[in-house]
Amino acid sequence: MKKKLFALIAAIALIVCVCPAAEVSRAAGMLCFTAVNDTLMPLRTGTLPTYFGSTLYVPYNIFSYAGVYNARSTVDNAACLYSGRKRLDFYVGTATYDQSGKSFEGVTARYSNLTLFVPLDFVCEFFGLTYTVTPQEPASILRITSPDAVYSDKTFASRFRNQMLESYDEYMGSLSPPAPEPTPTPGEGRPPSPTPTPPPTYENVTVYLSFYGIGGEQSETILNALDAAGYKGCFFVGADDTARYPDAVRRAAGNGHAIGVLLSDGTRDEYDAVSSLLFEAAKIKTILVAADVPADAETGTEPVTAASDVREMASENGLVYWCAVDAPSDGAAVRPAAALATEGGVRQNIALPCSDWGADAIGGLIAYINEHKYTVGRVSETATPPTVSITPG
Repeated sequence: MKKKLFALIAAIALIVCVCPAAEVSRAAGMLCFTAVNDTLMPLRTGTLPTYFGSTLYVPYNIFSYAGVYNARSTVDNAACLYSGRKRLDFYVGTATYDQSGKSFEGVTARYSNLTLFVPLDFVCEFFGLTYTVTPQEPASILRITSPDAVYSDKTFASRFRNQMLESYDEYMGSLSPPAPEPTPTPGEGRPPSPTPTPPPTYENVTVYLSFYGIGGEQSETILNALDAAGYKGCFFVGADDTARYPDAVRRAAGNGHAIGVLLSDGTRDEYDAVSSLLFEAAKIKTILVAADVPADAETGTEPVTAASDVREMASENGLVYWCAVDAPSDGAAVRPAAALATEGGVRQNIALPCSDWGADAIGGLIAYINEHKYTVGRVSETATPPTVSITPG
C-alpha cells in the first residue's frame, strides 16, 4: 500500500514540476482521473482525490460502481457507506462507526470545496476493495476495484484513452478563459468517444418495500439500509417472530416502518393471536395482513393457504390485505431489481425475506431504485394495495 501512495506522490510531484507557476494550484488539487471497477469518472472537482495531512481521501459517493452504496445526511453533516451487512457511518471531523457501533480512532470524514471526502485506504480495507495508481498521460489514473472488475489496469488505460484525453481537455478548458477555436484541418483530431446512455427512469412507477420475518443481524442490516436511504417499508411478522424478537419489532416501528401480520393459516383466530403478541411487545395495533402462501401451492398438496381466502377473510373483518408471499421451494434467487415493473402507472410490491439473502440484496435494490428514480411508496393501512407483488426467493 505504501508503494501505491509513493507512486501517486511521485506522479503529482512530476506534474507540479513541469507546470508553470499559474498551474501549481491545479496540480496541488490532485489532478488525476478516478475510476471504479470498469467505469471512468469524468475529470471534475467532485471526482478528484485529495490529501488531508498524509492521508489520501476521495469523494464519499464514488464507490457505488464497486458495490458500496452511499447515503448522505446534511442535517448532522454525516455520510453512510454500506454493502451487504457491512456499514460505515462517517461524521465530519468527529468520528466513524461501523454497523455494530464500533468507533474507529482517528478516522473521520473531511469537507472541502463543497465535497465530502472519506479516507481511501480505510474504506477499501473495510469493504474488501483494492486500489492502484497507473501513470498515464495526460494524468495518472487512481482506480478502485472489487473482484467484479473485468479489465486489467493496462487494458483499462488503453480502452479509455480517448475518453480521458477528451475529459482532460474539457476540464482544463473550464479552468482557463476560452481560446479562439482554430480552423479544423480535414483528417485531424481524435475520434469522438461515444456518449454514455443514461439509465432509463421510472418516476411514474410506485414501488413498495415489504419484508417477511424479522430479527437477527439480517433485519438489522435491512433496517440500517432503509434508514440510510430514507425509505419506509413494512415488516410482516408471525407469532414466532414477534415472540422471539420483540426488540426488532419495536425498532422497526419506532423508526417509522409499518408492521403487518403474516398469516399462514389465514384465519381470524391466527390474526387475533399475532395481534395480541404485537400489542404486548410494542403496543402496536395493525390491520395490515399478508398471506404466507406455501411454495407447493401449485401442486395441490394439503394443507394450502390460498391468497384469495386470506383476502376474503380480511375483507370480512375490516382488515387490509396487502400481498401474498410465495417463497420458491427450490431456493432460486431472483434479483429484486430485475423483477421491478417498468410499465407506467404500476403500483408494485417487492417482498424480501429477512434472511442472509435478503440482507445481501437490499443494498443493490436500493441503489437500483435510486438510479432509475422509482417512486417509493409508504406502506400504510390507508394506502391502496399494489396491483403487482413480486417475492424474490
